Amino acid sequence: MREQILDVFNAEVSKGAMLSKLQELGILSLDNELCKDTLAPLTSYLGMPGNPDKGGIEFNEYVKRQNLHRLAERTAVEDLLRLGADQPILADSSGSFCELFTAGDPTFAALKDRFLVVSLRENDELVNNLIARYVENPKPIYYPPDLLSEYWGEFSAAVGNQDRNVDPRKFALWSYKKLVSVRRDKFADLAKHSDISIPAANLRYA
Repeated sequence: MREQILDVFNAEVSKGAMLSKLQELGILSLDNELCKDTLAPLTSYLGMPGNPDKGGIEFNEYVKRQNLHRLAERTAVEDLLRLGADQPILADSSGSFCELFTAGDPTFAALKDRFLVVSLRENDELVNNLIARYVENPKPIYYPPDLLSEYWGEFSAAVGNQDRNVDPRKFALWSYKKLVSVRRDKFADLAKHSDISIPAANLRYA
């Protein structure tokens, strides 16, 4: 997604004094390259749908970027299977994994053949902490097309069926809470097919 992200940022820079802001946020380095050790470029690129006067982007553009995000995430996971087997590999999947792969997906089966699949069991406290962290610092989120359409339709209808009436941050927080609930069930199903399942709370002591 590097080229698509840079195209958007370059367009913003050309409008005025945006370059220093992007560098300040850790999105671009001093030589105007994307910073690779942070999710800031992806977060800024994906954005949030809604009123542009409040930092939102047009919904159809948001859907386009979501589709690119989906392709990039699937490609990243599938690239693991192309890596050489001559050294240990630790892969930490994103929260989108359960949206992109099911237990019956051939890629998931191939990952199980190649790797030891470890699932982390959550609890209500950890989920509430996850939501609290998102409220404080929203991160890039992938929505399955059907859920995104459903959430957007429901939320925008409540504010008058006008995209420009949607507060992007309010929509993001409202939809994220619903998405987390759906993902808990999807990850629980994947966990049934993992090799090891451990409580995520135990990691704090690891």
